[in-house]
Amino acid sequence: MTAPLCASPSDIMRQFDELPAIIRTAMCLADFPYDPYWVARRIERGHKPERIAALINLSTERKIHVG
Repeated sequence: MTAPLCASPSDIMRQFDELPAIIRTAMCLADFPYDPYWVARRIERGHKPERIAALINLSTERKIHVG
């Protein structure tokens, strides 16, 4: 996976496309942009995709940015 500071737009889109559908949907509906690299790292550390999507949805409802 590419480091976030040197990622090209095509790398970012590829990282986004590799995420589970539930997270992609939550990110698309969010009021804030979320870095696919950050989300992928959370999944690698053992966070469940459903929990990450719920956190993104909750932050959108409360208008806070968590990532």
